[in-house]
Amino acid sequence: MAIGGMHPVAHKKHWHIPAKDVRYPEGAIFSVSGDASAMWIKDYNVRVSTNAEVIQQPNRTDKKVMVRLDYIDHDSNVFVYIKKDALKEANRVK
Repeated sequence: MAIGGMHPVAHKKHWHIPAKDVRYPEGAIFSVSGDASAMWIKDYNVRVSTNAEVIQQPNRTDKKVMVRLDYIDHDSNVFVYIKKDALKEANRVK
């Protein structure tokens, strides 16, 4: 036995592709409403009530989703990462 109990033969690394979260497909549109800080939206400290389009489908283990918000704090078509829990299936528009 080698030092540390490891066998001296190198072990193969098993690479896997993380599974996508099917609840948030690209192009899906959700209605979001609430405080920006509670939804983990950076650089904005306002209330949000708008539509969000999923830009990039997240992995199951991701905590945030990349979306395009129609409108936030006098800005339109804003790309942000938002907390997954802020996008509820019940609020899905399309």
